[in-house]
Amino acid sequence: MLRSFGRLVVGLYRYEGYERIRALSIEECISENQAAVRLLGVSFDRLGLELLTRWGFPQRLLHALSPCPEPIRFNTNTEARLQPLAAFCMEVALLLRLPTLTARRQAIETQLQRFGAALRLERHHLKAHLLLADAQALEMSQALGLSACPVAGEVFDELSTLTFSPLNRPGASLVLRAGLVSLHRMMGQNESTDATLKRACDIVQRAFGFQRVSIYSALAQSQAFSVRAVSGKPCDVNAGTQCLHGIAKDGVVRDALLKNANLYIRSPSDDAFGQSWERWFSLFRDAKSFFLVPIVQDNALLAVIYADYSRSNEQGWTSEELDLVETIKQVAGSALKAERASSA
Repeated sequence: MLRSFGRLVVGLYRYEGYERIRALSIEECISENQAAVRLLGVSFDRLGLELLTRWGFPQRLLHALSPCPEPIRFNTNTEARLQPLAAFCMEVALLLRLPTLTARRQAIETQLQRFGAALRLERHHLKAHLLLADAQALEMSQALGLSACPVAGEVFDELSTLTFSPLNRPGASLVLRAGLVSLHRMMGQNESTDATLKRACDIVQRAFGFQRVSIYSALAQSQAFSVRAVSGKPCDVNAGTQCLHGIAKDGVVRDALLKNANLYIRSPSDDAFGQSWERWFSLFRDAKSFFLVPIVQDNALLAVIYADYSRSNEQGWTSEELDLVETIKQVAGSALKAERASSA
């Protein structure tokens, strides 16, 4: 509550000014703190901190209420960790006021990327806490005779394991578009399949800053896959990394890929499809999150693009980026299909 003390003071004693701040925030798509600086000359956070300082609040508490230095880093000191924890909780509480589920989800995803590593907070932990917050709010509302509906726990109830992020990355789209031009040119010049697949890996790795990107093609008359192209950081050479055994052994994953579903596993503790992904992470021990992107043609799983990050809860793809990746998949699939036809 003290984190929002400045906001409460303005809302109670200068309500018309507070309404103008909120209106400006919505109109110009800026934070309420930024809007407060424009209209009052001071942010809500700074105002609250100044008042509490004058009233002689303990220095430890004042530090926890101060703005977090960027970038936000993990700290083993318990008192120091109060600062990012208080800031994150306040941000989430404010974002839950947004009018639509999509807006709430996208904004909270952004804050999770910003604070997650420093707080050692993963997505499923946050989801559990938001569900608990809904349950407690419902209990309180019933006790007071008020009506309530969940707005927190539903934030991460997604229809897809691939989360589309709101963050604007024009650079990624530019890299993907330019890469597609070169891929089409390679196909027109009958470049080798291996060269085309390697180029596809390079494009995806560069566009999104993946740690590594690999393409595994299905072996004829077999459920096994074999690595065909790699971009980025080399991996340990062993049977698991060269053949991606998990696709053949894991029926749930294989069925999802056959349906052309792009899978994003955000962390080793992710429970997508209600199962553990620790065996997958054991293949690439430096990976903290990864994508599995299928290349499907004529109801056959021709190949899988594996791409990983060295950090958990990385940003997902926008709809524009996904459309471009789908086109890259189609080009790579055409190259593999032509290769199979020529060797038949």
